[in-house]
Amino acid sequence: MSLCINPICPKPDHPNNTNNRHCQSCGSELLLEERYRVMQLLSDNSGFGKIYIAEEQGTPKILKVLKEHLNNNTKAVELFQKEAKVLAQLKHPGIPKVDGYFPYQTRNGLILHCIVMEKIEGLNLEEWLKQQGNHPISEQQAIAWLKQLIEILDLVHDKQYFHRDIKPANIMLRSDGQLVLIDFGTARESTYTYLAKLGAGNKITAVVSAGYTPTEQMNFQAVPQSDFFALGRTFVHLLTGKHPLKFYDAHNDVFRWRDATNISPILADFIDNLMAQKPGDRPQNTQVIFKRIKELAQKLGKRKSNLPLGIAAGILLVLGGGMGFWASQLKESSVNQENVNLPSPVVTSSPNSIPNVARNTVPLILPTSIPNLNRVEYTQLENLLKSERWKEADAETRNVMLKVANREQEGFLDIQSIGQFPCEELRKINQLWVKYSQGKFGFSVQESIWKSVGGSSNPDNEMYNRFGDRVGWRVNQRWLKSDRYNFTNNAPSGHLPLMFNENKLPSNRLSVLGPKVAKCGIR
Repeated sequence: MSLCINPICPKPDHPNNTNNRHCQSCGSELLLEERYRVMQLLSDNSGFGKIYIAEEQGTPKILKVLKEHLNNNTKAVELFQKEAKVLAQLKHPGIPKVDGYFPYQTRNGLILHCIVMEKIEGLNLEEWLKQQGNHPISEQQAIAWLKQLIEILDLVHDKQYFHRDIKPANIMLRSDGQLVLIDFGTARESTYTYLAKLGAGNKITAVVSAGYTPTEQMNFQAVPQSDFFALGRTFVHLLTGKHPLKFYDAHNDVFRWRDATNISPILADFIDNLMAQKPGDRPQNTQVIFKRIKELAQKLGKRKSNLPLGIAAGILLVLGGGMGFWASQLKESSVNQENVNLPSPVVTSSPNSIPNVARNTVPLILPTSIPNLNRVEYTQLENLLKSERWKEADAETRNVMLKVANREQEGFLDIQSIGQFPCEELRKINQLWVKYSQGKFGFSVQESIWKSVGGSSNPDNEMYNRFGDRVGWRVNQRWLKSDRYNFTNNAPSGHLPLMFNENKLPSNRLSVLGPKVAKCGIR
């Protein structure tokens, strides 16, 4: 497939575009800069532009295109071009590599501003946290991520820039567990000219993200330490699972985040220091923060090593299985015991998976029985998903679900069997799909899309059609036949799993499986 990015093209996804140099609908050039062929619209919800997936000789890239109505907005164009300029100067694994900026002229003479950059595989931390059910990250994970982000900011600040818009939505989590700071369109160069303007009381363009932006930045006077404030607020969100605005008491002008968390006082104190009201009261540079992080890691590590053996054994039983939801089934022992607060490890299974972060508070309790979550063997399904053999994985998913429901002889799941399907097994299947597709496929992805198009428990044909259009089960107002489904990495989000008989529409299961997914709390 090849998309035309001309905003007034009557049919940008013309079926004959694939092997042509020019759009068969409007005549615009399809091979941008003689290099890039646009494959898919990823998002048109960003404030400044549309985001596409493009390819350069088979290598996926991200193409950002400034929205056409902003072409005459000098400031918007300047900020857009600045992102390419800044990224070109910052060489770090935690910063996207940029190919560059270029203007593109459509057949009708419209100029579009474009940036091409590296495609980061994974989710941003806001998406990732939602996928985890907004469960707080552990202290150990917070320390590891703080270290990564400060290493990135060390380079950014060393090059005399500061980001000005750090928040979970602007931090990507790669499939290998590494963080990437994105969206440098609002970055500001900390030059003598800039500092002189501040000293003279001149206003600088303000960038505001509610809950993350410090007061001085709202007042048009951002400084490098403004990034540290936003970093602190980011970790309030990650360590509590709640947006920072949830903790602001407007009546008393107080930020009460520590009332809602059980994290160590030494870590909470450090986060508070990052968020000090005055920039001068925050750490003054990244080197100071590096030192503090090292001290924190040592103190928290010492606390962990001093845990009694019995507590450690209980933790290993909970975390060793890799099932966060299993903790809810534990029963308190007859001994009078207290909750223990400790840094918990990151649970990973493969270099291709997005890490599953355990909660930072684990009850000091031992199970009276261990739930049997291995009634069905998932090794084959996991291997197929890990190797991205999506079609075979789809068939195996169907086989596994039939076996769990004891419906192998019937060959299908009816309403009753879906209603009685064990939540733990449904959650396990979904986790495997989400993990190895990096958040692109899975029942929870489909349920989220279903809700986003207005899907309800009493669906009509229009709802089904909207959903089918979004996940690619319906093309050009026609539902796909069984041999036309897309089992490649280019399939739209939510396209898989299908795992239904050839004479059944996948949409038919939404009204019964969707509520089951929601009831089981699978996100």
